This record gives sequence, C-alpha cells and structure tokens, in this order.
Amino acid sequence: MVTATPRSGSDAAKNAYNAGFRNIKKAREYDAESAKASTPEKAAKAHDKGQKAYHDALASFIDAVGADPKMYEAWNYLGFANRHLGNYEDALASYAKALEINPNYPDAIEYRGEAYLGLNQIEEAKGRRQDSQGLSSADVEAFTQWMNERASVAAQTASLAIGAAQGWRPGLH
Repeated sequence: MVTATPRSGSDAAKNAYNAGFRNIKKAREYDAESAKASTPEKAAKAHDKGQKAYHDALASFIDAVGADPKMYEAWNYLGFANRHLGNYEDALASYAKALEINPNYPDAIEYRGEAYLGLNQIEEAKGRRQDSQGLSSADVEAFTQWMNERASVAAQTASLAIGAAQGWRPGLH
C-alpha cells in the first residue's frame, strides 16, 4: 500500500477514504496476527476480526467514491477490500474504474494482477499488464517476471494457509 492520503477529492471523500484506510491497516494487522497465531482457534478469531475490518473499509470506500466518483485512490482500495473479502469480480470492476480515471496508477495495476491471480487467471493477469500506457518492453518483461513470482508465492501461501487451518505449524513436524 502506497497512498495513505488521497491526492484528490472533497473533504467528505477524503474523510471517508481515511476512515477506510485506517480499517485496511487494522485488517492487515489482524491478517498478520492470524498468520502468527499459536492455535487454529486464535487464527480463526483474528481472521474474523480482519474480515470485519475489511467490511468496514469497504463501506468507507463506497462513501468516498459516492462523495467523489473521480477519487481513483478510493476506487483502488474499494477493489483492495473486495479482493480481501473474496469478491474478485467486484474488485476487478473497482480497479478498472481507478484505471479509467488514472490509467497509470501503479497500485491499481498491481492489485488488479493480484485479483486475477486470486481467480487463478494467470494468463489474464499477464495480458492485462500490457493494457497500461507508457511502459517500455523492459518494463513489461520485468512485470511479467514479477507476476510469475507472485503466482508462485500465492501457491505457496495457499498451501501454508491450508496447513495452518489443519493445525500445522513450521518446525512442529
């Protein structure tokens, strides 16, 4: 996450955005707590708190884009919250709106790729990165490599999450 304060928007939109951003930070803290939990029950409890914080963030970002439909940062984090809630299609629509307003917004480009990875649409993630304007062929190649690495990390993370849900912890087996 790069932007803590939006660069544009009315006061009402900025206030809603900042409230949403605070909830995103809180949700990320619960995500970390869940990953480090000593028992599956503690992990589940932290996960549930994180999901509530993402829902709260979602409501704030909806308010922000309602107050200022041109606030691309809020559209981006609306997508971010939706993606973390498993609403990948809604996330993609939000990222598309952010990129319609600001076609070169790097956060939305990155997170859109992660949403495609979440849908296991690796080729779509690779293809969409070429829609961005102003990228050199070296930039496109570097991004392709990065996306491939993210796909590998996503697969490893998914298997660790499954193991954690079943009570497995590194070093215990």
